Amino acid sequence: MNVLALTPGGSALARRIGNVFPEARLWLPVGGDEGIDAGAGDTDAHGAGIIDATTTNDTAEATVLRWRPPLRNTFGLIFSAGKPILFIGALGILVRLLAPRIADKRTDPPVIALDEGGRFVISVLAGHWGGANELAKEVSRRIGAVPVITTATDVAGLPAVDTFARRWGARIEPWAAVKKIASAQLRGDAIKWLADERFLPVLKKLEPAFPWHPSQKPTREPLWKQPASGMSPSGDQISGALTSDEASLCELNQKTKTQRVLFSSRWVEPPVDLRLFPRCLIAGIGCRRGVSLEQVHVAFREACQIVDIHPRCLTAIASAWVKAEEPALIALAKTYDVPFRTFSADEIQACCASHREIGGSLFVADAIGVKAVCEPTALLTHPQARLLLKKRAAGPVTVALAEVPWPSSDWDQATGIR
Repeated sequence: MNVLALTPGGSALARRIGNVFPEARLWLPVGGDEGIDAGAGDTDAHGAGIIDATTTNDTAEATVLRWRPPLRNTFGLIFSAGKPILFIGALGILVRLLAPRIADKRTDPPVIALDEGGRFVISVLAGHWGGANELAKEVSRRIGAVPVITTATDVAGLPAVDTFARRWGARIEPWAAVKKIASAQLRGDAIKWLADERFLPVLKKLEPAFPWHPSQKPTREPLWKQPASGMSPSGDQISGALTSDEASLCELNQKTKTQRVLFSSRWVEPPVDLRLFPRCLIAGIGCRRGVSLEQVHVAFREACQIVDIHPRCLTAIASAWVKAEEPALIALAKTYDVPFRTFSADEIQACCASHREIGGSLFVADAIGVKAVCEPTALLTHPQARLLLKKRAAGPVTVALAEVPWPSSDWDQATGIR
């Protein structure tokens, strides 16, 4: 978290915040308690100001960095880091700084504004998905201020589906439907909250405000029992006519304006307006050097089809240390926006020794000195991982799948990140 102050009064408040958030980085103006003319620097015609980000030991509670004009350069540096920003100063100045940088609520960092007196904490940007609303409340609680939250669902006392997804680790699709569901909530329209039965107990505990109900079983054959033409180019939808049950359901929803939200890890489900995918899947992958992204992607998706779990439930990709720079694996992790982890020979050997069920390959052992890659690396990625699919070869790629409990024990409930 970055705390940016412009004046002596702002610097004093920043230090108060640093006392209760020791992990914070305090950006204070050069000159210390005397402050600087931040506004003058911000109007510099050439934008060539120097950022003096030298760490000092002014406080044991938080890191202090000094900055000098122009303000927009310093703010740009902080904004690009992607971490939460606490801006102490006039809201108008903050709006001018934010305007050219705002891109997408899914990627923008949470931004909060505070007055110098520390009386009000205003959630400004990325309130739900970024977590600014919750952070504003937490900052207010710790410094004794009043949180100012303006998002419509929060004002109405309604739970937000994107806040729920961020807090507990779930993917949303399609993203545009978030606004549609929120609008339906505010209008008081009927919304059906559906979920796989295995997730119902924990969902009702985590978010009782959503009236969760068991979803219907899939009415189509699983993808691996269908011809290849049944999958769209993206692989996320199935072509062909709906079953009679699904067609009736769609017609009923249109007449009653009922919105449907589904929380499911399964691949095939009836049509819904918004779907939540629990992040509960780890893919351990091995491959030949120079394999293409398409080959890796196809192998991964085929493995998911076999166990009837959607690829968007992916939470991490793992492999051996020798694949740390493999372009296709790095690209696959980027495609699904998940971390790519690699493990050393010692770690893999220890895992194989403690999991007798892991198979082995003489070819792999001769090549890199360990008998297996996919299964041990998938298990090593999370302490609660359990093997869901043993190693499966698909041409030059091998894939093993492991499942972790949802929500994961190492998912940060406050920030929505691991």
